[in-house]
Amino acid sequence: MEVYIPYSFSQRKPSKPWFNTVCFRVIHDEEVAHKRYLSLPSPESHALYISTRSHAKSLLQLAKHSFIDRKCQNLSNSNSPRDFWYLAISICNNFTSSSFPPLCHPDGTTAISSVYKAELFSQTFTNNSG
Repeated sequence: MEVYIPYSFSQRKPSKPWFNTVCFRVIHDEEVAHKRYLSLPSPESHALYISTRSHAKSLLQLAKHSFIDRKCQNLSNSNSPRDFWYLAISICNNFTSSSFPPLCHPDGTTAISSVYKAELFSQTFTNNSG
């Protein structure tokens, strides 16, 4: 029976493509240091937490900047306008994608940003529940 049922798996794009295993590890280390500080508050555990947090922040910034540098390098090596516009749209969206498509307001305008979509949902739920 399984042979006759077609199936496919969709590949989800990461919401932050620059977020790699090093980023994951430093975030994990920061959370561990924070939990340790909360469970056993002391000047040493606080200093360790602050140090770990600063290290994580700098590594995350480095990962994001190196990702953007690679994108710029790829763009400079390409003559295709499609590559340029793909990068421009990605930058405008901060290299993230929304799970909700653009929404239409009752007045005919389109909500594209997450903030406007949230406001539209809020207005719709308020109107429907009232």
